Amino acid sequence: ENRLFIEVEDTGGGIDEKNLSRIFNPFFTTKEKSFGLGLSIAYKIINEHNGKLTARNGSKGAIFRLEFEVENKMFA
Repeated sequence: ENRLFIEVEDTGGGIDEKNLSRIFNPFFTTKEKSFGLGLSIAYKIINEHNGKLTARNGSKGAIFRLEFEVENKMFA
């Protein structure tokens, strides 16, 4: 099985540990002027393509990891 991993890390200080398990829930937000839909929509789209979207804290900020199964051997 061939997998493609993409990781993106920001420098925003990370995600509060108590919120990490909730950030992909629809309407979850810590911001006053936000609907809390962006990450839940991204999670759903990636999931519908048999991928995974996960988040964790790194040394500088949040790290988002996208994981997909690769069928084309050119990318393996």
